[in-house]
Amino acid sequence: MRQFSRRAVFGAAYGMEVVNYFAPEGEPLYETPSFRRSNAFAAVGAECRAVRTAVGINEIHNFGKYEVTGPDAEPWLNRIMANRMPAEGRVVLSPMFSPKGRLIGDFTVAKLGPERFQLTASYAAQAYHMRWFLDHLPDSGVRLENVSLARIGFQIAGPKARELLQRVTRADVSNAAVPFLAVREIEVGLVPADQVRQRRADAGQRDPVGQLEPQHDVRLVPGVRRQLVIPQPDVALAPAQVGVVDAGQPSLQTARPRCNLMIVCGAEAPGK
Repeated sequence: MRQFSRRAVFGAAYGMEVVNYFAPEGEPLYETPSFRRSNAFAAVGAECRAVRTAVGINEIHNFGKYEVTGPDAEPWLNRIMANRMPAEGRVVLSPMFSPKGRLIGDFTVAKLGPERFQLTASYAAQAYHMRWFLDHLPDSGVRLENVSLARIGFQIAGPKARELLQRVTRADVSNAAVPFLAVREIEVGLVPADQVRQRRADAGQRDPVGQLEPQHDVRLVPGVRRQLVIPQPDVALAPAQVGVVDAGQPSLQTARPRCNLMIVCGAEAPGK
């Protein structure tokens, strides 16, 4: 409802509504299909320009997320994934193959602790991935949980993404503190976050585009968004000074090839 009030135009992925773009005033709240440029072209273009010059923010939920823990978690992941697992505090991108060598998954794997990993992949493939995981799960030593619906968050993309996140955390989120393919634990506002990940980097850019993804328990998301986009009395830098705009998935995916991608995943709500 909050996104609809901001003129969000929705699509769907595996039964989940996702924001495609935000329609300007006077435009219909739906996209007319076309073999040429649809009525979404101008809106997505404006969002892309905002992402390239300031900060775009978008709620994300269309990613499958799995928490893998236990003393044998790392050996198990090293066996079923094509890449080796990262050191603690690091991230690796890894495909997953069938016994015939066919690609059955493309994962981002973050090592959050000595025996704790989070895997992120396609939301639409989560049923298939869970079946595959369970078919190959050992009898003991590894615990697996699908947290796709428990952790919802935002993509924050643009050259001022770090600047925006820095205004709501005491942690250092500079490139030196969170380098390429790193993962850190921080707090966003008053909400503990158990991940800050950076996946993409373009060292050749003078003012690189940063992309952050704060993820939290679904009940905490509205409060986190308020921290990010509404001026706080004890913070000198207002969101308007950073240039925050709403953006949909197409615009953020368009900017992605030249993005630093950072992900911030939040802890679950109290009592869970």
